[in-house]
Amino acid sequence: EADVLGDRVGIMSRGYLQVLGTSLHLKNRFGAGYRISVALEGSTTTMSKRKAELKRIVESTRSDDEMVAVPLLEEGATRYSMEGSRSMRGSDQNYGSYEHFVVPCEEKRRLPDLFARLDECRVRLGIADVQVNLSPLEEVFLQVTTKEEES
Repeated sequence: EADVLGDRVGIMSRGYLQVLGTSLHLKNRFGAGYRISVALEGSTTTMSKRKAELKRIVESTRSDDEMVAVPLLEEGATRYSMEGSRSMRGSDQNYGSYEHFVVPCEEKRRLPDLFARLDECRVRLGIADVQVNLSPLEEVFLQVTTKEEES
């Protein structure tokens, strides 16, 4: 609600104001980056192969090859990190599957190349939908409060 209703958002932890700013400013400064959701449709028999190829396409736009597992807030989902680029498994009633990735803000210059590659593979992979969002304000809140508690 604060994201929609507040002009400026303040995050308090242990009785002290930790950060103050617009939701966009806080998301850019403390968020994980851009969340990209790709909906796949088509045959379920080839779905795992197409998901693996989609993951390779997204990861090949990264400048770093280090793969690190990271915890997830969503229950039952798995995400992997290529130093910030994460893949989560999800599903939707309208499509066979959604694959979710997080591209860090410092890697946003790679987004046009990624979207061009996704467009080239659209028919072959059965890509029905691509969505782009900034990290949610909830993630910013957790990042700020966790960082404050550690110090």
